[in-house]
Amino acid sequence: FEEVLDGVRRWTGDRRFQIGVALLRGEITPEAAARGLSAVADTVIGALLPQVHREFAQTHGQVPGGEFAVLALGKLGARELTASSDLDLVFIYRVPDGVDQSDGGKPLPPSLYFQRLGQRLIGALTVLTAEGELYQVDMRLRPTGNKGPVACSLESFISYHADEAWTWEHMALIRARTVAGDPALCADVRAVREAVLTRPRDRAVILADVADMRARIAKERPGQGAFDVKDRPGGLVDVEFIAQGLILSTAAPGAASLPPDLGHTLTGLHWLASVGVLTPDAADRLIRAGRLWQRLQVMLRLAGTGKFDPATAPEGVRRALVRAAGVLDFSILEQEMSEAATEVRALFQALIVPAVPAATDPSATGDA
Repeated sequence: FEEVLDGVRRWTGDRRFQIGVALLRGEITPEAAARGLSAVADTVIGALLPQVHREFAQTHGQVPGGEFAVLALGKLGARELTASSDLDLVFIYRVPDGVDQSDGGKPLPPSLYFQRLGQRLIGALTVLTAEGELYQVDMRLRPTGNKGPVACSLESFISYHADEAWTWEHMALIRARTVAGDPALCADVRAVREAVLTRPRDRAVILADVADMRARIAKERPGQGAFDVKDRPGGLVDVEFIAQGLILSTAAPGAASLPPDLGHTLTGLHWLASVGVLTPDAADRLIRAGRLWQRLQVMLRLAGTGKFDPATAPEGVRRALVRAAGVLDFSILEQEMSEAATEVRALFQALIVPAVPAATDPSATGDA
């Protein structure tokens, strides 16, 4: 098992290195790099899960008829992974009626069995071995967050999203994608996700929640300069919140079918334009800005520069950013960034904020 962990780390390191070099040479686009890094993570999770389960079963056996699925959210779910992204994961299991324990030498009840299996998978993904580190895993998007169990049953997952989940959790579900596990359970998880996303909603309430959450984030993370492309006003968070808020308030039973890659921000914006929620001009502006922010974020995270200061940044990094953005020089890049941020912020105010009814207090919509 230790050899497996080391081998996975070597393979992953090689693939990441290949993707990074190809990106720096201009042989692939930042979008292709993000998809490639996401595919690497998908492959790693899919390869490690059966190995972890086999090792775990040597002591605790199997849960007869039990199923386990890994749901990816965040950047991995959207296939927008960067070189330094965490893996946002949720573990879901299903057990036939009447099964009350596993069949191994040290049997466990199903709930404890799958929680420990999930913990073992997290360990396999995060433990530092002689071959280095693999990924950091973030489980905060699971039902009830850090207070909840590592793995939840399909029934509790359904119940939570029907009765308890906040708007931001349903926004996160837009980017959810099954990446490993038993095929039948994965298919049912996908069906649950679609049912949740197409549930009838009060548009004004949803958009009020989105406006409130964005204001809270801006207060906690106001953005550290123009090259904080995620949190700056008019940056990537604004683009993502426009897309997710409009998707959540638009998707409904009988609406146009949700595309498979709806969680990818640019795909979501294209879909919103195709169903008439966004005008062609607004969609084009948001897509161009979203593409610019994503390209710069992929490159900045590959460079690993932390807070980017144009005045002290290495010339090679500056050139890489210019090439990623597809412009002629750094001054043009800064101008395009400024124009994109201004346009996105204006669209956020036009599409999200005015939808809040005058009598609605966004602060009363729950803790984001």
